[in-house]
Amino acid sequence: MNEKKRSITFVVPAYNEENNIRRFHEETNKATLSLNNYTCEFVFIDDGSNDSTWRVIKEISDLDLTVKGLRLSRNFGKEMALTAGIIELTKFSDAVIFMDADLQHPPSLIPKLIQQWELGFQIVTTQRKSIRYSIWREMGSNLFFFMLNRFSKLSIQHKATDFR
Repeated sequence: MNEKKRSITFVVPAYNEENNIRRFHEETNKATLSLNNYTCEFVFIDDGSNDSTWRVIKEISDLDLTVKGLRLSRNFGKEMALTAGIIELTKFSDAVIFMDADLQHPPSLIPKLIQQWELGFQIVTTQRKSIRYSIWREMGSNLFFFMLNRFSKLSIQHKATDFR
């Protein structure tokens, strides 16, 4: 019996990431080689970059049919770039994974995210462990997560990342 493969779309916002896009694509491809029951697609969103990010995305997409690109007219910010990617290009995916093009989100964790999703979790997030920020940024982050969890129906872990 031939089972239909499930699809995963990687939504990757990029702002002035011309030097990172190729390496990101290569490392993420390597990390997904073990996902035999899945087809993977990449959606790079150029968030109004001033460098050659769009040219690099086009070059990769010309060589790899699993890569699509979306170019925003100006820099709208990461959240809007993610939203544009979701609305435009992920209509037929079983799962969407958000990652940063600068490789701060290690592609090696992708199989672990998929494994948790296969266990039935609809949303799987990662948590930052090793990056240290200034005391002011830490205090602001602590206050944000306290207020978010206190005054909303959400329960979000502190130091949760956009890698989900």
